[in-house]
Amino acid sequence: MKTLPEYLIAISNPDHRQKFTEVLDWVKTNYPNLEFVMKYNQPMFLDHNSYITGFNPAKNHYSIGLEGQEIVKHFIPEIEAIGLKYGHKTIQIPYDIRIPSNLFKKIIDFKIEQKKDLKTFWLPPEKRFKSEQ
Repeated sequence: MKTLPEYLIAISNPDHRQKFTEVLDWVKTNYPNLEFVMKYNQPMFLDHNSYITGFNPAKNHYSIGLEGQEIVKHFIPEIEAIGLKYGHKTIQIPYDIRIPSNLFKKIIDFKIEQKKDLKTFWLPPEKRFKSEQ
């Protein structure tokens, strides 16, 4: 398992590395009760040993991981309103824009509330992949 410094040094563009570090620091500052870990070879934030979010760098953007398509669907109007791309479990944020802190706050608050009584690392599949009825 890589340490955070080992992970960061692998981001070859120094500006991207700095921005990625700023994103992690933003979460650490705004959510000091979340536990920061390196797990599954990526930086993650946990609440009571349950996944809240993780981040991954790419060449032209970094991604915030949302654990499932149902969580992404919940935030599509806001994601599209600020012009971000998204996939089944991630939102892509270009390095050259400001940290979308309002969106991050809503996502993290939602995840904390959603998982407050959960005793597992991941949500059950029906919460990640099927519409809640």
